[in-house]
Amino acid sequence: MGRTTYYNTRAGFIADPHSITRSGGVQIDWANVAAGYVDATSGKKVLKAGTAVGSLLSGNGSVSPRVVTTNPAVGLLATDAVQDDPAAPLSGYGLIKGGIIYETLLPDASGSPPTLAAAIKTELQAAGVSTGFVFVAYSDAR
Repeated sequence: MGRTTYYNTRAGFIADPHSITRSGGVQIDWANVAAGYVDATSGKKVLKAGTAVGSLLSGNGSVSPRVVTTNPAVGLLATDAVQDDPAAPLSGYGLIKGGIIYETLLPDASGSPPTLAAAIKTELQAAGVSTGFVFVAYSDAR
């Protein structure tokens, strides 16, 4: 008898996949991605899924990581983005504009327990999507 394998393809930080509001593909403005995002193994800049990104620095709609006051957050990357990736979609990377999110699993969360900075939450809520974001803490009760 054959076997069927199912893969969970949604990002781990998404609490409720049916609540997510997505934007069409966005390009990454790699020139405005800081050197702190360089992967030591590959030497390429890498943005993790869930990274808060803004579009103000580029001026052309492409996004780069959120920076206090100069590049306010407009959404969260839906997938990992790798500089010069030949398999990257030509239409751009998915951008999450609202929904129920596990904030403790976001790459920008810090502290104990990890939480997203209040300024980032405010910027995401002000980005203009009517659904907004709901941030919840992830817990594993096994």
